[in-house]
Amino acid sequence: MNQHFIIRQEQPEDIQTITKVIKEAFANKPYSKQKEHLIVDELRKTQKLFLSMVAVQEDKVVGYAAFSPALINGYFNGWYGLGPIAVLPTFQHQGIGGALIRAGLIEMKYRKTRGVVLIDPLNYRNYYRLLGFRLLEHSFASKIRGAVLVAPFIQPITIGKVAYDKAFFIK
Repeated sequence: MNQHFIIRQEQPEDIQTITKVIKEAFANKPYSKQKEHLIVDELRKTQKLFLSMVAVQEDKVVGYAAFSPALINGYFNGWYGLGPIAVLPTFQHQGIGGALIRAGLIEMKYRKTRGVVLIDPLNYRNYYRLLGFRLLEHSFASKIRGAVLVAPFIQPITIGKVAYDKAFFIK
């Protein structure tokens, strides 16, 4: 399989395909309620989708990563949450997800954000460390079980209770 792909920001014509990519990526995953595409739709609808990246191979969207505002101790202060991240099953384990995250982090730094947080409910922290995240010892996630990892761009690092947007809790 051709492993050449490009990473770029979402275009309006990508939206339907992004939904399909997210649905396929999370289908049959025991940890998923298969609502990740609804999260992205809600973030987009409420204008909280700060950065939306796609991986494209041969003119086909094969991967996706979203960045949206995160609350620290109940307030937004320049930190953004990563997720959902999705790669079509037939394109997984080819470096696409990591490339999406790396490109997103570069863009987030360019946009002068404080940094990116990631709530890691599946305990992939070693993988995320390779991408530039580190464990934030004294922080904890609100409503989602998992370690809080950060990729800080500006010091000091805010610590405390991390919460993703209410779109992540669609019933």
